[in-house]
Amino acid sequence: MIPHKKSKLFTAWFAGLSRGKFKKNFHRLSLTTRSEVPRFESKVPTIVVANHPSWWDALLVVDLSRTLLKREFIGIFDEEQLKRYAIFKLVGGYAVEKTGASGGGENGGVSPAEMRRFLRYTSKELEGRDRLLWVFAQGDLVSTEEPIRLKRGFAAVAGQLERAQILKLNISYDYWFESKPEVVLDILPLETVNGLSGHEAIEGLTARVESELEAGRLYVRDIIRRRDASRLRPFWQSPAGTNPFYDGYRWLKSKYYGKKFDKSHVS
Repeated sequence: MIPHKKSKLFTAWFAGLSRGKFKKNFHRLSLTTRSEVPRFESKVPTIVVANHPSWWDALLVVDLSRTLLKREFIGIFDEEQLKRYAIFKLVGGYAVEKTGASGGGENGGVSPAEMRRFLRYTSKELEGRDRLLWVFAQGDLVSTEEPIRLKRGFAAVAGQLERAQILKLNISYDYWFESKPEVVLDILPLETVNGLSGHEAIEGLTARVESELEAGRLYVRDIIRRRDASRLRPFWQSPAGTNPFYDGYRWLKSKYYGKKFDKSHVS
C-alpha cells in the first residue's frame, strides 16, 4: 500500500490555496437547510462517505475538514491518481495497491494480503482519534444524474474499529443564476456504529448508507431542478456580478432611476 506523509504545515498552506481556488472559480457554497453540522463524539473516529462527482472533490475535502467540520483528516485515494498527484500524500492521502491483473472481483483487483495490510494501517490511523477518514465510496467519478452505488470498503474499515461515526455527504456542482457555478452540500445525520463483525453486518451497513445517499441525491437534484434557493443556506459566497465594465453601467443606470444597485442577477 501507499502510506500518507501528512504535514501539518503543508496542509495549512494547501487549505488556504484550496479556499482561494474555490472562491475564484465558484460563486457560492451552500448547505441544504436540513443539513446540520455534526457534533462529533470525542476520541471516536469518523468515516465521511461522500459521492464523487468532480475533480474538485479532493480540494473540497481539505477546505471542509478545516472550516466546516473542524477536524484533522486523512483520505483514501485511487492508487494511480495518488501516484500521479503525489502531493496529496502531504495532506493525508493514501491508497491500497492493486495487483494489476484485474480490476474486478470482490476487492476490485486488490489481493487479500494487501487488503489486510490496508485495513490494519487504516485502523491504526483512526482508532481512538478525533480524525476524519474521507472515502469516495463510488470508486470513480460519477455524475450526480446517475444512481449512487457504493463499494463496501468504508464498511470494512468500520468493522475494524471498536466504535466509529459515519457521516454521509452529498456533493453537487451546478450553474444557477451567476456566471460561476455553485456548490451544494447535503449533510445527513451522523450515525454511530459499534463493533461491526461478519459479512452480513458489513453488507448491511453498505446497503443502508447507499440507500440514504441515493435519497439525498434525489433531494439535492430536486432543489437544483427547481432552482429552490429557499432550501439552501450559504456557507460562503464570492462577489456577484458579470464584469467591472458592465457592472459599472448597471450601477449608473440604477443611480439614474433612483434604484438600489444589486450586483447579483437574481435579487
